[in-house]
Amino acid sequence: MLEDDRRRWPGAFGVKASGAVLVRPDGIVAWRGRARAAAAEATLTEALAQLLARPAA
Repeated sequence: MLEDDRRRWPGAFGVKASGAVLVRPDGIVAWRGRARAAAAEATLTEALAQLLARPAA
């Protein structure tokens, strides 16, 4: 398990503490949400649909 005891993660990825980052298995950042979205689940679903080139359900 990874832990960020020094709380450097948000700054390293250019997001706020409430943000999110999708990282591909090869380490490339595929998507970044700088702060929590009002409709977080819908925002993530849309991002994944775009990344996978599939229409959102």
